[in-house]
Amino acid sequence: MDMISNRTEDVPGSVLIFLHIPKAAGTTFHQILDRKYEGKRIVSIDGLDSGASVQAFKEMPDHERAAIDLLKGHMPFGLHEYVSSPATYVTFLRDPVERVISYYYYVCRSPEHYLYDKVTGNNLSLAQFVEAKLTTEVIDFQVKMIAGKESALRSWQHDPSLLELAWNNIERYFSVVGFTEYFDQSLLLIKQKLGWRNSPCYQKRNVTKGRAGIDTIDRNIIGLIREYNSLDCQLYDWALKRFKEQLRTAGITDYKVNMFRLLNRFYSAARFCRMKRV
Repeated sequence: MDMISNRTEDVPGSVLIFLHIPKAAGTTFHQILDRKYEGKRIVSIDGLDSGASVQAFKEMPDHERAAIDLLKGHMPFGLHEYVSSPATYVTFLRDPVERVISYYYYVCRSPEHYLYDKVTGNNLSLAQFVEAKLTTEVIDFQVKMIAGKESALRSWQHDPSLLELAWNNIERYFSVVGFTEYFDQSLLLIKQKLGWRNSPCYQKRNVTKGRAGIDTIDRNIIGLIREYNSLDCQLYDWALKRFKEQLRTAGITDYKVNMFRLLNRFYSAARFCRMKRV
């Protein structure tokens, strides 16, 4: 099954698939999707650890999968093959160095994370964390997720063929590949591509607090992270050029971005006031 198109929210039977790459603004985007697809059939997946969630989705009865409007979560590319309706993907990339740094500090401040005891118990530095190979999530993981080979997600192998596969998947299957560093621009492009009527206002979620800025980190450590994520760096540079051309073609100007940010500030303030009253 291979039915992919630039779907809109209002086309009957359409499916949006959000491929959530860890530490790339996905948690914030989830809240937008939950609001946009309220009352519709949403399936959330977290298949990075055991893969049980992905397997459960694959084994769902056909009639249940046929009713899905939104599929989202931590999962590799490829689940459109189990969806009976036309579908399109969106995702967010993040500068590979920034993503790894954010991931490390997130682990250090999250006792519930499966790596917390190993990292904090051994007092691992950022460099030691990367070199220890505790998780493949900090080694070319963006390329691996978009390439869609599940075996690659658990592999330490540096496989350049995955980069070309990721490129091809983006060109063929993704309506938008957004960027954490250009989050507002990405939302406006997604709104236009998917035909959303209302502005995708939001409040930031799951932001890693107390992390070191990239400008304070030793250049040797940054070089080490780039070495371990050389494919991700190439994907990021290529996709960013593509993204900026999409913005230009779509007419998403600085003025429109600033107007959206102003609107979003009002939205955030209103949400804060409602929460204070509760």
